[in-house]
Amino acid sequence: MRSRRDNLVFHGLPGSAGETWEQSEEKVREFMSETLHMGNEAETVLIARAHRINPRNSRSPVIAKFLKTSERSTVFKKAREILGRDGYQRVTEDFTQRVREDRRSLSPWFVKARDDNKRVKMRQNKLIIDGSTYMYDREKGDIVCVSGRRSDRLRSTRGSSTPYRDAVTINARGALFTSERGSSVEEREVTPSAS
Repeated sequence: MRSRRDNLVFHGLPGSAGETWEQSEEKVREFMSETLHMGNEAETVLIARAHRINPRNSRSPVIAKFLKTSERSTVFKKAREILGRDGYQRVTEDFTQRVREDRRSLSPWFVKARDDNKRVKMRQNKLIIDGSTYMYDREKGDIVCVSGRRSDRLRSTRGSSTPYRDAVTINARGALFTSERGSSVEEREVTPSAS
């Protein structure tokens, strides 16, 4: 299994169909030098390989594998500071299809929490809001709180039909339910922002 940890995906780089790996790497270096204002430092960054995800499509993102995690982190941090998170040209982490789908499902709650001035971040397929960690449960089609403050931490139950005891879920209507082994105890409104 190949590690995706050292990869970054560069969106919005101009290119041509049938671009070689060397040409893709040069596009990445040019982007780092000019757009990310790294200058000559971009030439010293060690890139193992860089190529278009779909080589026949000149608008396909370029995926680059960095040899040093520290250099990858520097490039990613500069991209976030300069480009932000949205836009035509952007740099993202390389996630599996499943993680991308989970993140897409969690994003309305991310936006809602950010708009409510809560401390919020996303790590892989987990949403962390004010210290509580949420994940998307595909079977339920809901968001489930898998850990919170030490006193609220959830434990998995063996042989139970529900994956968590005292599970907290956010259903499609946006209501937050706290349940003890299936019985509803509390409901609070936490609807995601309309997009």
